[in-house]
Amino acid sequence: MLVFELGMPSNNSWNNKWSGEENYYAIVRNLGRGKKAEVRENEVLKTPHYRHSFGDGWVAAINVRKVSAREASSIRKRSNGFCGYDWMVDDIIKYGKTMHRFSQYPICPSCNKEYQVRVTVGIRSCSVCTCGGSRSIVDEKGNVTEKIAEELCPTKN
Repeated sequence: MLVFELGMPSNNSWNNKWSGEENYYAIVRNLGRGKKAEVRENEVLKTPHYRHSFGDGWVAAINVRKVSAREASSIRKRSNGFCGYDWMVDDIIKYGKTMHRFSQYPICPSCNKEYQVRVTVGIRSCSVCTCGGSRSIVDEKGNVTEKIAEELCPTKN
């Protein structure tokens, strides 16, 4: 099991303080059993300190470490949640870093970077990643569909 602990070491508040700095924010994730889970866990633990810049002066720090089941239980009881930033933990586990969530573009599954929109067809945006590895259609709800992309997207550049 891994514990992810949240802090805000850099902020842009009027008094240079984060209102939550006196609280303990942590989330425990069990990546499962078996070789695949162990490999993923080791990849996450290679970087025990992650940072996410919000681009406005605020920076989140996420520290990760391995814990026992007993310690995980204690952490769950003491934790005040993760301030709605659970997506950072999901990103670290899936991509090995946090992804910027304030973008209008989806993440390319080939290179884990944002697509760049090339064409708009009605309410759908055709996206072609600059890596050339993927094309997709993003509808008005943000759903990504590869099948439609084959029909409507221009060929890769």
